[in-house]
Amino acid sequence: MYVDKQQETTANMKVTDVVMRLASPWSGKGRNIMTDNFFSSVGLVEKLMAQKYIYCWHIARNNKCNIPPIKWPSQSKVSLDDLISDLTDN
Repeated sequence: MYVDKQQETTANMKVTDVVMRLASPWSGKGRNIMTDNFFSSVGLVEKLMAQKYIYCWHIARNNKCNIPPIKWPSQSKVSLDDLISDLTDN
């Protein structure tokens, strides 16, 4: 999905709203959404997870200001619930 392929103007829309509009045909179907760091935000992840999307993104080393730190357990597997808890606690 590309933002520049939209019929309506996206210039005045928030990035989160653009992604949600582009993904709306697949809502609730467990589809993957993959983006670059321009589209990455905790708010977007929460909205997508609420609609059963799987979200993957790239985090640039120098652009982590909007991503809260995650506390990783030292020797056990990390569950999705643990990650969500860490994201929503901050």
